Amino acid sequence: MLFRRRGWTPEQYHEWSDRMLAEQRTFTVPTTVPSPDGAGPETVLRFCFTHPRTTLADVAAVLDTLA
Repeated sequence: MLFRRRGWTPEQYHEWSDRMLAEQRTFTVPTTVPSPDGAGPETVLRFCFTHPRTTLADVAAVLDTLA
């Protein structure tokens, strides 16, 4: 799943990702995708859920850190 935090720079995505890993909350890395308006690549977060016991509450807790 891809998530966009409007207004964030690529550096902010990387800082968030580094902080989440340091806190051992999640290993969620930024990636780039074509922007919807065709203006070039856009940085977003790529979530990949592989643990079978991941709950919606787990996902919501991670998303809450983006608020």
